[in-house]
Parts: sequence; structure tokens; C-alpha cells
Amino acid sequence: MSGHAGRNERGMFRVYRCRSCRHVGYDRVESEEDTTHCPLCGAAVEDDPSVVYVATLSEAEDLMRQMVLTSRSVHTARAAFPRNLGVKRRVENIIRDLIALNRGRPVSLSVVLQECSYAGIAPERAVRFMAALEAEGRIRNDGLVVEVTEEW
Repeated sequence: MSGHAGRNERGMFRVYRCRSCRHVGYDRVESEEDTTHCPLCGAAVEDDPSVVYVATLSEAEDLMRQMVLTSRSVHTARAAFPRNLGVKRRVENIIRDLIALNRGRPVSLSVVLQECSYAGIAPERAVRFMAALEAEGRIRNDGLVVEVTEEW
């Protein structure tokens, strides 16, 4: 969410985990009735007990980070990254989550490979799917850092 003016910006922010693809994110909303769609899979975010509303951008970013870290420590990698998404989509989700945690900045290739390993994806498979994502123009990988090339 790089378009926001500053970390202390006030308003209403919905912090969520998508039920369809497990992406963790936040969205600025005017009310709890506003609809949020997951930027990865397009599913409407359901208002359930895992959805939290906060008053500042800083709180939204901090809570989003907590949700990502908690999901990795509480759930197994299989629960955090459902196999039915397909390996390429899971690798892309991992890259996007890591970049979100890094405030939109590129992340180290070694960190991406480590997270893929935690998710049960062998490094050689992860590299193969990252090459496919790069060929599609979705990511850029210079061998040291990975970044998303499209706006999300």
C-alpha cells in the first residue's frame, strides 16, 4: 500500500487473511460494509473473526506483519500455503508477502528460497517457478534480490 501519505495516516483500515489464497493484507475502508477484494486472487474478503479494523496505517502494517509471522509459526507450511494453489502461485504469494513485510522493497533471493523451503517447496523447484514468473514479466530476479514488476 505505497500510495498512502504517511505511517501515521488515520482512518479505518481492514486487516485480513484471504480465505481463498491465504494472502495477508490491509485495505483502507470507509465502513465495515465496504467490500475488499484480495489483490492476488480477486476473492471478496469475508468479514469474519480473523478480520481486524484499526485506526492508523502504522497499526495496519504492524498487524499485517504479525498475522504473517503468526501464520508461519502456528500453522504448518501446508496450512499456510494450500497445495491446491499450484506451486508457481504459492511461490508468487511467498514473494509478495515477503515484499509486503519489507515495506514494498525487494527481498533477498536467499530469504525467498528459505521461505519456500518452509512451505515444502524444494529450492530447485522454487528457482524453476521463479524463472517462469520472470519470463511472464511478473517478477525480476537478479540472483541477489527478487522484486515484483507489476503494480499490486
